[in-house]
Amino acid sequence: MTGSPVGRTYFSPDEQSGEAGAPLTADDWKQVGDDALEAEDYARAVEAYFQALQLEPEHPAARYNLALVHLEQDQFADAITLLKGVLATRPDDAEALTTLGWAYLWSGDADQAVRTFRRALMLAPKFAAAHVGLGWAHMAEAPPALGRAADAFAKAIALQTDDPEAYFGLATVCEMREEPAQAVPLLEDALRLWPEDLRAHESLARVLEQLGRWEGAAHHLMALVHHRPGDVELDRRIARLFAEHGAHDRAAVFWRKVLRAAPDDPDAARALGSSLIHAEKADEAIETYLSALARDPENVGAYAGLGHAYFLARRWAEAADAYSQAARRAPKDASHPYNLGNTYLEAGEPENALWAFQKALKLDPDLVDARVGLGWACFAQGRYETARETFEIALKQRPTDAHALDGLGSAFWRLGAPELAVQALERASHADPEHGGLRFKLGMIYEALGRLEDARRVFHDLQGGSYAEERIADALARIESALGDDAHG
Repeated sequence: MTGSPVGRTYFSPDEQSGEAGAPLTADDWKQVGDDALEAEDYARAVEAYFQALQLEPEHPAARYNLALVHLEQDQFADAITLLKGVLATRPDDAEALTTLGWAYLWSGDADQAVRTFRRALMLAPKFAAAHVGLGWAHMAEAPPALGRAADAFAKAIALQTDDPEAYFGLATVCEMREEPAQAVPLLEDALRLWPEDLRAHESLARVLEQLGRWEGAAHHLMALVHHRPGDVELDRRIARLFAEHGAHDRAAVFWRKVLRAAPDDPDAARALGSSLIHAEKADEAIETYLSALARDPENVGAYAGLGHAYFLARRWAEAADAYSQAARRAPKDASHPYNLGNTYLEAGEPENALWAFQKALKLDPDLVDARVGLGWACFAQGRYETARETFEIALKQRPTDAHALDGLGSAFWRLGAPELAVQALERASHADPEHGGLRFKLGMIYEALGRLEDARRVFHDLQGGSYAEERIADALARIESALGDDAHG
């Protein structure tokens, strides 16, 4: 044993005597140390084991357990010295060899750890703890010996060990081999054996996300939150995961946590505002962006986000002002005049919309959405031929753009080309089959052209969807009445 205990605890007279006032023996002191070690009172444990070794310098259990105390405190050199002393008197002690292997491994000596774990396994080939240690020692080699590590962990598992390190270790090998599906059941077994293993929760979240099982990933990240309160990066990771998969209400909860910890974080403020917009909480989004702008009046992203929030709230003038502020601060970004054009269209100002879309296209001639918007601005002005030409240019760039096909069909209808209108709207409906308003328009044109069966089919398919039920019911009633009149005619 080297050195003297630091912060030595002095025991009361009662603690220094046993039954009938007899002095404590080495075994008695060892038991006092064991109780302190279990209670994680390391200073008391060190003193008790020291007292035991004062009475019996070669006491193997006191030496061994004192080494465990040093390991708990990352005092690896002291632990190694004590364990070598134990092995000097008990060279066939596989458990002491295994603990020595861990001491070498944690001190950074992977090669010595491998040799020591192998010595333990030569003595006790079925000692699962030594197989687990050998697996981690191989993982610590440079480069990691993944095959040997996997074999060691698998042998420990085959011995029906209840050590979660065996399952976590083999799962780590699977991750490093880019085999996330194989890692999942191993990590689940690790958590079954040790439900509080934060590493396993984090690893399982990571591999589940890789496998596209984002809700399971979120569950395990949420488990970490209870153990790591105030971990801003964890909150940020969870927020991003929820936002990426459309759970915007839940994302907003975590973005707010990030902002409480880092109120000047502009990215978190923009992300919170975006989640609130996607959750259709316009007023909360407006408040979020205004708060961000109070902190940084030149924040272009916050102005753009504020425009989106006002747009959602149908507050056109304020949306236009916000987008204009963004455009002034980022004059080369075509997205701002594009958003401004959409706002003017919704506000019933096609002339201003025309100007904004043209400005966007001047900045980015390949911005198809701006060209489609330009077509709709022309349509709103009654310039149907120009609108048709504009939509056709957009469709050369993006042939399946449902919004452009809708515009082209609408322009053909106004130009007196109903069959071409139907063709364009049918293409639009195929391009975006979930767009109820577009399909309703197609049904109305079928009805106007006397194609009543086609109209009934379209309106019937729209039933039970998100589009206006009353309009669909009225349209079906008209069609059924007309078909009934035809049958009786």
